[in-house]
Amino acid sequence: MRLLKGFERITGCPTREYRSQLLVSALRYRDKTGCLLDEGDAQGKVRKFTRRLWPQTEIAKAWIAQVQAGEQGAADEAAGATLLATTVLGGWCDQFDCDDKLLVEYMPETSFYHVICAITEADRVLS
Repeated sequence: MRLLKGFERITGCPTREYRSQLLVSALRYRDKTGCLLDEGDAQGKVRKFTRRLWPQTEIAKAWIAQVQAGEQGAADEAAGATLLATTVLGGWCDQFDCDDKLLVEYMPETSFYHVICAITEADRVLS
């Protein structure tokens, strides 16, 4: 979403319709907690009911891009984007199953990149 918004800014080519379609497609894969599930197919069927951290940061950034584009209600969605709860002080839990059971004991450093990018975007756009 952010890439499409940046493309629009640089080229002047409108991307609103594509961004909206991508967002609607992604939101088909939210569970009852509001988290995005790890995998779905093109027909809208969930293939993996687990939840990783990075898709949650990506959906938050998608809503932030919609805020930047002036979409009604996007700020509330961005603010309410569900991140995975953690009991790790100064860290994160990377993946849970559908019953909120922690599936991995390690913290992938790549997740830190996604968290920082989401925080940076939120600070830049929502502050």
